[in-house]
Amino acid sequence: MLKKINKLIYIVPVRLPTRKAYGQQIVKMCEAFARQGVEVELVLPRREKSGDDIFSFYGIEPVFTVKFLQVPDMIGMFGWLKIVPYYLQIFFILWQLRSIKFNQDDVVLTRSPEVAYFLKRFRNVKVWLSAHSLPSKQKRWWLRRVIKVFDGVICNSQGTSKGYQSLGAKKVLPVPNGVDLSLYDKINLSQDELRKKYNLPLDKYIVTYVGHFYKWKGVGVLLECARLFLKSDKYLFLLVGGSDIDIDYYQKIIDRDRLFNVKLLGYKPPRQIPEILKLSNALVLPNIPLTDESVHFTSPLKMFEYMASQRPIIASDLPSIREVLNDKNCLFFVPGNASDLQDKIIRLSDRPEMAEQLSRQAYQDVQAYSWEKRAQRILDFFL
Repeated sequence: MLKKINKLIYIVPVRLPTRKAYGQQIVKMCEAFARQGVEVELVLPRREKSGDDIFSFYGIEPVFTVKFLQVPDMIGMFGWLKIVPYYLQIFFILWQLRSIKFNQDDVVLTRSPEVAYFLKRFRNVKVWLSAHSLPSKQKRWWLRRVIKVFDGVICNSQGTSKGYQSLGAKKVLPVPNGVDLSLYDKINLSQDELRKKYNLPLDKYIVTYVGHFYKWKGVGVLLECARLFLKSDKYLFLLVGGSDIDIDYYQKIIDRDRLFNVKLLGYKPPRQIPEILKLSNALVLPNIPLTDESVHFTSPLKMFEYMASQRPIIASDLPSIREVLNDKNCLFFVPGNASDLQDKIIRLSDRPEMAEQLSRQAYQDVQAYSWEKRAQRILDFFL
């Protein structure tokens, strides 16, 4: 057991900055750990093709240090054999880690089981695994053999925690993701002013989705629901995020089906998301149960951002979502059911008092999910 933490070294096998949510999660946790008075060093492979600075990209102050590893970028090589570049990258990361000096009171947090095992086996440092889903079935047999040597596992959800306990992990902390509440509290523009800023109509009931467009995220359900509203000019579906390929794909569907009530805003930097949520009337979390990640393991950043925005939430009724949301702070619909989603949107728009009550309760509940409080729980777990 540690008496104190000299330095927290967070090793991640991913390149930053990135549009994907895990990038924001990583840097916000580093920031939150540093705000708790801990010296933090983020260690990751260098991204050669990006000129963006990590701190400016995510809109945070440089309160922690970043150490880049010289690791060849092989993502996209070897075609469908994606596992090959992954393990080659891990090999190069482990090779570079040989030269890093660790003190007795240092703590290592990593998203890579391979890195965790290497450091425990050959460097004998304190290592915790940061787990955000359960690994593939092919990888679980190896994890069962080595997981007991880790000092502990930090899990993003109860579902993930149960999964790692089933693999033999003895010390597990389930702790959901969080949100930077200050970004929402300091917005002083009205809803109309925000809509003018983003060139959006003042007279529409705007239903917003923010996030990636993976199939299990449910964007297809939103488009199906929008079709059901085509006879009404009251509603506008606003979709924010997605890769360039996703945006092109869905824009073609919108044009083909003449979905005039759907607008794709594309990717927006994290610092703009609070304003976009604030200008909305309702926020949708439409995950569908296509994967175990969707049903059991995910802890969506957007869920906490939605709660902080003080706008009513409509969400798929899934166990992973129910870990945080409930019938007092959210309106649930049957996952994948566009007609039920339509009913819930109409109910919210027709009952502003319900929308206000749900929003107020969600905002009150999200106070327990700041990044700082998450960081403190993890630091207490280390000690």
